Amino acid sequence: MRFSINIPFKDKNMRKKKFKPQPFSEYQEVTSIRKNVSLRNKFLPGFTLLEVIVSLSVVAISFVVLLYTHALNIQRVNQAKNIFLATTLAQRKIAEIELLGFSSLTNDKGSFSDYPDFKWEREMYPTPFEEVKKVVLSIFWVEGGKEKSLKLTNYISPGKK
Repeated sequence: MRFSINIPFKDKNMRKKKFKPQPFSEYQEVTSIRKNVSLRNKFLPGFTLLEVIVSLSVVAISFVVLLYTHALNIQRVNQAKNIFLATTLAQRKIAEIELLGFSSLTNDKGSFSDYPDFKWEREMYPTPFEEVKKVVLSIFWVEGGKEKSLKLTNYISPGKK
């Protein structure tokens, strides 16, 4: 089997020389192609399967950590909102006690009409001073299936009338 190959020569002296193609067998052609392919694959730019798997696992792990952090952040924001609301409601209840005066007040429980999830409990204690009472106001709410509470202690005197 003979092949003729026309190769354009850049050098003018090379054109004068006769080029005689040498015959070769199909086996030599296949082995030379295999060598060229194997050498070409070693130097081609790209990623191996192992590199792709490692990079995807790093991305997956970081994505899971990011989702966990986001969920934890939402939970912390909800806790902060509830603590702020409980503190505000406790201050409002203490202001009510100061306005009404403590002489007619006793230990009591109840809930807030505008925030039904929050309950309150008031405990009055005497102090060594006759005109001063210790008021412990507890606010309760349920968060994440657990009951949370906030206690506010205040000393109240009737003041000038």
